[in-house]
Amino acid sequence: MKFKTQLFASVLLVLLTMVAQAELENEDWLYTVQEGDSVWSLCKTYVSDPLCWMKLVEYNQVKKPKYLPPGSTIKLPRAWLKPQATTAKVVSVNGEVLLHKQNQSDQPLTLDNELSQGDEVETRIGSATLKFEDGSQLQLSHHTRVHMESLLFASYDQRIETRINLARGRVRAMVEKIKAQGSHYEIITPAAIAAVRGTDFRVASSDNNQVMITEVVEGQVNVANDQGARQLPAGFALRAVVGEALPQPVSLLPRVQIIETKKKMKAAAFPMVFNWQPMKGAVKYSSQVFNALSQQLVLESQVSQPSFSIAELPAGNYFLKIRAVDQFGVEGFDRRIKLGIQKNPAFSAVE
Repeated sequence: MKFKTQLFASVLLVLLTMVAQAELENEDWLYTVQEGDSVWSLCKTYVSDPLCWMKLVEYNQVKKPKYLPPGSTIKLPRAWLKPQATTAKVVSVNGEVLLHKQNQSDQPLTLDNELSQGDEVETRIGSATLKFEDGSQLQLSHHTRVHMESLLFASYDQRIETRINLARGRVRAMVEKIKAQGSHYEIITPAAIAAVRGTDFRVASSDNNQVMITEVVEGQVNVANDQGARQLPAGFALRAVVGEALPQPVSLLPRVQIIETKKKMKAAAFPMVFNWQPMKGAVKYSSQVFNALSQQLVLESQVSQPSFSIAELPAGNYFLKIRAVDQFGVEGFDRRIKLGIQKNPAFSAVE
């Protein structure tokens, strides 16, 4: 199955890039020659084709391949260019989170870590947020493991190639709008692949990696596996199962309705208790508390009853997200509640 998934990923990648590559073939990147540059050094740095130097000489009518005058201009078709390896930054980490690097002992993930291709992050009783070269972010919930399969960025045309293998758990991807032709952002599991060009969506892998759930909050996501592909618009979810055709998308459950009707409420002390109307179709509810400044996930839990309490939080500004969860594990829209923790804790519900 792993081979089939990798093969399908390659086929999907080809299909997604056919139109983009056709447009790229007629565009050139203009490179200003620096002291010491040669046709061979340019090809080694920017192009993967082993015959590049011959093509480049012909394409630019270079008379002396061994010497390129500094300040002169060399044209490289954008379709030839290869992205360079880049890194992802850790912008928040909370609790027990491990970093796995090849041929190295596991180590705690810290804010000063930069992730490269091949690295893995595993959250246990903890969470983390990663930021990529283009500004996109990936939030990792508890008990999640991701593998940085591909982290590439072409600074000369802003092209990105980000592929995250979700081994288990749940992530939320907030992807910047992809402008450069030939760019890709994908989250991969054995059950399916989610490919986007700029959106806010969530992906979960469960049942020993046999099931992938994709939930789209904003934008649109293309979900595909060996049996086909579906476009998933905002407000819908899809549950893909290994070896099965993709089903019809289902609507996300709506936002829960907080019972308190006042826009703003104050409590004299902890615990802070939040109650909401029971949701038809929900079997449980997911609650997350984030630091408003750092976006760090500081609390996370699931409850079976329409109520959630916070025992204590340090002074500061936070926001709480509450989502209804259906029988298949699909999580609905967020109910966001701002939290201001001062002497008298306060909160107000917002969309």
